[in-house]
Amino acid sequence: PVDVKNAFRLLAKDDDNFIPTKKIRKMLEKNDIDANEVDFLMKQFEPFTDTNGRVNYNEFLKNLSM
Repeated sequence: PVDVKNAFRLLAKDDDNFIPTKKIRKMLEKNDIDANEVDFLMKQFEPFTDTNGRVNYNEFLKNLSM
């Protein structure tokens, strides 16, 4: 999913492969995604989230392509 990868790169600061979960949640809510769907999507990121609340998007994408 090249489009998904590019979208994550846009959200990542300095292309460091990490995106704060707060930033993802805010972007989803800003796009009028239903609150239950936002919660569901955020749960999908939990295994790829570090102790600082940042999603490693490369690890997430690797998991998607399996």
